[in-house]
Amino acid sequence: MTHYYLGIDGGQTSTTAILADETGVVMAMGTGSACDHITGPHGYERNREAIHSAIASTLSQTTIAAEAIVSVGMGLTSAPRELQATPIFERIVREVLQPEHIWIDHDVAGNLAGASAGAPGVVVIAGGGSISYGINKTGVEGKAGGLGYLMGDEGSGWWIGLQALQAAAKAVDGRGPETALLPFVLDHYRLATIRHIVGVIYGANFRRDEVSSIAGDVSQLAVTDAVAASIVDRAGVLLAEMAVATIRQIHTAGELVDVYPTGGVFRSERITASFSDQLEELWPETIVRQPQFAPVYGALFRAYQQVGLSITPALLSRLRETRK
Repeated sequence: MTHYYLGIDGGQTSTTAILADETGVVMAMGTGSACDHITGPHGYERNREAIHSAIASTLSQTTIAAEAIVSVGMGLTSAPRELQATPIFERIVREVLQPEHIWIDHDVAGNLAGASAGAPGVVVIAGGGSISYGINKTGVEGKAGGLGYLMGDEGSGWWIGLQALQAAAKAVDGRGPETALLPFVLDHYRLATIRHIVGVIYGANFRRDEVSSIAGDVSQLAVTDAVAASIVDRAGVLLAEMAVATIRQIHTAGELVDVYPTGGVFRSERITASFSDQLEELWPETIVRQPQFAPVYGALFRAYQQVGLSITPALLSRLRETRK
């Protein structure tokens, strides 16, 4: 019987799965509903639905039997190690599959594995939130950030959006300089005055993406507005400091380190440039690289490695050739 390997990337927007054989031929990719914090309201039910729906979506595209899947890798936003929820997720998987091996970890570990094709390095994720994670060649891990919007998320879309709102408010009452962010914020949120923003950010139905979603606009305004420019430049610096904090946990001075910036915030060339410049200043031996594969491939790489398969150039080549 041919053996197959399943990778699952569970995020707060959707869950993605990929099925491949041991040579790297991709058989199918599927999607499921979003994962959620396992300890939150209905967390177990939502994660169960997300994982099961992603598996079902993938298997529905093939005639491969569930019994042929020997290893599963899962990188889940809802599985930080401190919650010690691995047995819960393993039980969810085993309701529909019976693999010999299951790898389960926080999604940031899958992000790095995908970005680096399973090699050591450091990943910085800057989307709605921010976090940095790294692993060195001996397997020692490091992490910085990732404690959520109340505790930080520095340099993230949330942080950029919040800084823009604060700058607009300060421009009105004289605590800060004039800025194009003020008319932008008033127009974007359809506010009569900046003080009406309290109805948005403290409303019962407020969602954090209502703030993080304006990060791209702030980056565009940075071309001509000094206040917006200072915000996005600072975002790059903070993300670089997060990366270097991780590097220092797992490397000694002078060691070369591959760093992979990922997430929507890095679509801004200005932020990426600020990030790279600060990295160069703080740890000159860093090499900023583009991610090689999406996070779901990182989960697949971990599924391979669980059974002792190496991530070879030939396997990577076939994955690229057969990706769906």
